[in-house]
Amino acid sequence: MHLRKLATYLAHFPGRTSKFNLFLPGPAVTDDAKIWSAFAGALSVGEITEGARVRLDVPGLPATDGVIDFLNAPEVVLVHTPNGILMLLKGYMDMLFVEYHSFSDDEDEKETETAYQSWLGTAFA
Repeated sequence: MHLRKLATYLAHFPGRTSKFNLFLPGPAVTDDAKIWSAFAGALSVGEITEGARVRLDVPGLPATDGVIDFLNAPEVVLVHTPNGILMLLKGYMDMLFVEYHSFSDDEDEKETETAYQSWLGTAFA
């Protein structure tokens, strides 16, 4: 998955340095259907498919268009937007994580972190 993230970087943000990077842990969730449903909801799609155009909609952040570059159901969804690279993933011991790399001067790190942390807490409550 990290090689896919590198490929996404090289395809869409070559030579650019990220302005900030987030690695946010969330709760442990064993219900794969719930995880996939929440991921789909955040991406504003009924079905998550590689290459699909999505509308990232996380409360507290402006809605942003993107494209799914890689998925490995139900563990990983990798999306690029005009501003960055987002990875939603289920990791070790069923813990959920949001990874985000921003390449935009227009995004606020603290606001972005707060929004994703809140989403992790509410989407999987």
